[in-house]
Amino acid sequence: MVHSRLLDYEAGVDSHTGNPVVPSLQAMLKIAKGYDLDFTDLLVRAGYAIPGAESAEDERALMVCFRDLAPNERQELLHYANELARRTPH
Repeated sequence: MVHSRLLDYEAGVDSHTGNPVVPSLQAMLKIAKGYDLDFTDLLVRAGYAIPGAESAEDERALMVCFRDLAPNERQELLHYANELARRTPH
């Protein structure tokens, strides 16, 4: 894939024609592999609707926060999350 095509994808417009351009799933997979990116995350960022992707992103964000907590804070957070889960109808 050529650099100018990547720029077109980022801009959302073909630099030669001015027409809208959307990368195919195959192109997205090549980009993900070439830049060592998470394919699903890249699809979401590109505007593709992925069922459950929102919750996966939330789970990743929680894990990042969780890793930064002290052991006693982790226990407190887990206790709070369990309480919320019991109160919330599924």
